[in-house]
Amino acid sequence: MKNSKKILAIGLTLFLVMVNTPMVNALTSVEQIKGNDRYETAAKIADKQNYNTAILINSDNSLADGLSASGLAGALNAPILMTKQNQIPNTTMERLNKAKTVYIIGSESTISKNVENQLLSKKKVVQRIFGENRFDTSIKIAEKIKEIKPIDKVIIANGFTGEADAISASPVAARDGVPIILTDGNSVGFDTTGLKSYALGSSEIISDELVKSTNSIRLGGTDRFETNKIVIQEFYKNSKEFYLSKGLQLTDALAASTIAKNAPVVLVENGSNKSILSGADKLTVLGGINQNVIKQCINQASPNQQGLYYNPNDRAFKERIKGKVYALTKQYRKENGVRALSVASRLEGLANDWSNLMANKKTLSHTINGKNSYSTFLKYLDWSEIKPGYIAVQGENIIKYKIPDKPVYTNRDADDIGNFIFNEWKTNPEEGTNMLHKGYEIMGFGIAITGDKNLYATHEFYGRYKE
Repeated sequence: MKNSKKILAIGLTLFLVMVNTPMVNALTSVEQIKGNDRYETAAKIADKQNYNTAILINSDNSLADGLSASGLAGALNAPILMTKQNQIPNTTMERLNKAKTVYIIGSESTISKNVENQLLSKKKVVQRIFGENRFDTSIKIAEKIKEIKPIDKVIIANGFTGEADAISASPVAARDGVPIILTDGNSVGFDTTGLKSYALGSSEIISDELVKSTNSIRLGGTDRFETNKIVIQEFYKNSKEFYLSKGLQLTDALAASTIAKNAPVVLVENGSNKSILSGADKLTVLGGINQNVIKQCINQASPNQQGLYYNPNDRAFKERIKGKVYALTKQYRKENGVRALSVASRLEGLANDWSNLMANKKTLSHTINGKNSYSTFLKYLDWSEIKPGYIAVQGENIIKYKIPDKPVYTNRDADDIGNFIFNEWKTNPEEGTNMLHKGYEIMGFGIAITGDKNLYATHEFYGRYKE
């Protein structure tokens, strides 16, 4: 009888963006929101919101005018976007195009008339809020908030030396839609009668006399990092999710105040006290924080899991993905009454080499240069004789997608990638059928990840069965 080899129809999946599944349990997720500069980072933060109003500030020389903007942003459900004095960056303008109304914070010496005219030319409703100085601007913003909604509390900060303190409270101001009033540390030009008042900073920042005259609760430590921790403990008790921002460059933290309503912003630098992160479930890095600082935060959050954080091309990370795909494939076949498959190093080698070839060629295909995987890598062919009455079958699933950009990756990220790959194949009619073929006996899985985080994966199957 003539020996024959049947080649099973094989599937093809192309998926460029992986859905990012929320993580749970002890620190299993480290995310990042990062642009090429402060303008793009703020723009990407805005992308996390639904809005028809936006707030525009200039952070080039000082955050003074913008410090009070978070309370107004919360009252308006608006993102905070960054501009230059005389020009709106393209990334900012793209987000402003989504808004009908734009609030400019600061005088024309801070944000020029030219910027305002740019917005007016695009048929935006423009409102400018400013005062004679930073203190007056904060009061003008407070008055605008009162027009929009009732307020039951205020936050008092030093407008000269308390920028970091005000930033620590900006998510609270955004969450509750309450004003941050800037002062000289000794007096306040806003009537706090009948309002719950919080004073940010030590007695060197906000005087005892001012705290007493406003009947304020002082939230202050020995430095910006301790004050930040005290603010978090006051307003975010038992929080398990945190945003991380540079402690000395504060623009990212201010922009993030509008999305950090239910998760505080922690100011971090190399060697700063990060104890507030202990037991965290999720960390989101804002902007380009140094990798060593990120690792310090991770180790503080989950000290018993040190070493379980990877770069995409770490062997252990790839092995974790592979193990997940194998486990899900075996379970899927069992649920459908098909025999289990064993892992064959021959097929793993073929899958790895084909994935690497696709990555090098930047193409997703079952044929490259007119050859399939087996004819390209002949060393992986099974040359043994096929018994009479038996058919040899082989199959191959492939996939490509862009891994989400993160500072580090966790075991949970690897599991999510494995789950995603398997489910994409399972829900595809051809590839799902491919995984369940009754004739398969062995399988092998391999992946390649490029420097720009494009992942190529191949799943090979082979077997012989009696007709």
